Amino acid sequence: MLAMGSQTILADGLTRFGQDAANGFLPFISSISLRLVVYYVLTYLILVAVIWLSVAMFLKLGQARFVDKKLLIDNPVSGFTALSVGIMFLIAFSYTVVRLDKGDLYSRSDGIVKAAFVLFVILVARYLKDKSKTALFVFGFAVFILSIVSAEGFYNMSSGAKLSSCYQVPKDDVYVMDDYSIRLGDCFINKDSYEYIAHINDYMNTLDRERGYFGLVDSFGLSYLCNIKGDSVMEIFNTLKGYGAVEETVDYLRRNDTIVGVNLDSDSNYYLYHWLVTSGDYVWSDENRLFFPNDGSVSREEILDNNKTINLSKEDDELGRVAGSWGSSMETLENIFTEIDLGYTSSLEDNRIRLDFDRTIDGDEADFIYLEFPVDKSDVSYVLFEYNNERTLENVEETPLLKKLAKQDYNKGKIVTVSWNDETGAEHRIHCNMDEGKLLIPLGAGRGWLLNGHSDIKIQMTEDNEIVVPLEPENIRFLKLREVE
Repeated sequence: MLAMGSQTILADGLTRFGQDAANGFLPFISSISLRLVVYYVLTYLILVAVIWLSVAMFLKLGQARFVDKKLLIDNPVSGFTALSVGIMFLIAFSYTVVRLDKGDLYSRSDGIVKAAFVLFVILVARYLKDKSKTALFVFGFAVFILSIVSAEGFYNMSSGAKLSSCYQVPKDDVYVMDDYSIRLGDCFINKDSYEYIAHINDYMNTLDRERGYFGLVDSFGLSYLCNIKGDSVMEIFNTLKGYGAVEETVDYLRRNDTIVGVNLDSDSNYYLYHWLVTSGDYVWSDENRLFFPNDGSVSREEILDNNKTINLSKEDDELGRVAGSWGSSMETLENIFTEIDLGYTSSLEDNRIRLDFDRTIDGDEADFIYLEFPVDKSDVSYVLFEYNNERTLENVEETPLLKKLAKQDYNKGKIVTVSWNDETGAEHRIHCNMDEGKLLIPLGAGRGWLLNGHSDIKIQMTEDNEIVVPLEPENIRFLKLREVE
């Protein structure tokens, strides 16, 4: 819960709003606006309604009331059983609303909806037998939410989904028999998948299986199939984003001398990435592509010097809309940053704004830059997203409701590029959309920034892939993000 609850502390997240209705969802509704309204209601308000119903049943079954400013509960067992449904949803609510998988109404949240169905049925059978109308309503609502989460009647059902006594195995599958070395047993499996699993298992045979590993593989299923002793969370990308979750993980890694792999993202998992690179607690092995716990034999100075050329972060990082999302949230993010007063002079060089620092700075002094440009906010289009895809809506002026249901995409086609040179002279870049002109860019997530000395930084703009004269920023701030210690 700690990991899930604080995973979006540095982002607006992948919210329900602005998501295109999944293909096949209520296809008989021809109006895009109406389909989106139903989609939003079913994916969001139904979950809220479960909490409302839970509280209402707590008040009714528990016969809860206030007397002289005190809450009296005549039937605590039945009351708190009903309230537990709402508590369960509130705990999981952040993860429920933020996460959305392609083609799913409730994604990974379907488990709590099914649990709510079971509890509501128990409440009806145990406590509402003599209240026929109330029992019928609660039971009907329970069946309704179970139908939604199971997608019964909400999606087209293909002929291939029918039950059958036998099934055709895809031609690319192979039959695996008695292969218990990678815990597959007897089964059919895609050939490429089998070869990948076998490759990971062979790789594990070169390592000490008695040691604990973290971030070694990209899927938790491989930890089971290849008998990998995993420490902490098994999938880093989606869970270790927030400060609290990373802080707890770091404490665990230190206590267990865990070996850390490279399945992490320098943008999404920046807290963890920064700690691994700059703390001195771990020694990077370029040969093994692993972080090993520092047993004290290597000084922190040696580790930091070695990490200057570490190549885990992305080259030519494409942030897309992320920088604009963070920049628009800057007011609420102020408390996790310290502004660094770096003197600089600005000049225009080859259609790039060049900021020359008054002194050479260490990249770890300021690992974020905030830029604010005077952009035209009337340059807006309306888009809907479906996982990694998006579509721009046409003729939205004719359907005002659709404008309110879609996300606004400002300055489409305009890209801001921030570049710098590391101590070897190699140039590195981060690209992001102009958006509304407020950009918070994680320099430290780019290659060659952390632990390197820098005398200047450059800002370039392109429009429809053509280099243009850059706008002069109204505000430039160099920031230091709080560190996990």
